[in-house]
Amino acid sequence: SFYLPVVLMFGLTTEQKAYVFSTINSNQVKVSPSLIYDLFDVAKERSPHKTVHQIARVMNNSESSPFHNRLKMLGKKEQNQDNATLSQGTFAKSVLQLISKNPDDDARRIKRGEKLVQDERCPLREYFIDDKDDVITKILMNCYSALKDVFPKEWDIPQKNILWKTTGFRAVIYALPSLIRKGRREKVLTKDYFVMCFSAFRKQLEIEHLTLTSKDFPGGGEQNQKVLAAKIINAVSNLNMEDYIANMIRPAD
Repeated sequence: SFYLPVVLMFGLTTEQKAYVFSTINSNQVKVSPSLIYDLFDVAKERSPHKTVHQIARVMNNSESSPFHNRLKMLGKKEQNQDNATLSQGTFAKSVLQLISKNPDDDARRIKRGEKLVQDERCPLREYFIDDKDDVITKILMNCYSALKDVFPKEWDIPQKNILWKTTGFRAVIYALPSLIRKGRREKVLTKDYFVMCFSAFRKQLEIEHLTLTSKDFPGGGEQNQKVLAAKIINAVSNLNMEDYIANMIRPAD
């Protein structure tokens, strides 16, 4: 149930009707996706949209986060945000695809008290279904903190490379399902695991003499993001984890 505002105008001439129509349809402005996600903060019920908004807030506000003060929460840079290269809208929409392929339907099901079903295409969905948003946050924190450690120069100057802009961020998101599946097989999704993954990716870039700049990865858009994601996946798929696993102290079950 929802309210639908309606405006009725009576006695208009044809000229006035044309004027009203042209005024309304020529001046409408699309609401920023970042602002839309921010509005989910007032929602009482859980939903995929609210979860990704809350994760974005944690990532932006936590001093230990690789995205600390680097997300444009309302779509624009605020004061002292010189290194902000991602909007909340980009961050939230990207993380959303790891949780749900139909977030609106999930929100309706939650409101009706219905059980959500698993979807193998969404590697973090099971944590959302189990109300473990903190686990989702931790995995993303481990992943991008590892990326920060493996590529420190790129992290220090995010404006001069593609890794910490939309292209690099979404490339990692596209690669994450493969990285998570590999980590789950070995029961490890720690920061050290992701450091190992991105170290292999960095080594592959060095072998191919590629830099994470628009020079070697020109243009933008989904196609370029998936090209970069494929390089991450290929580098990680050839990893031999035996040495790492042998020296790893597993947490108690």
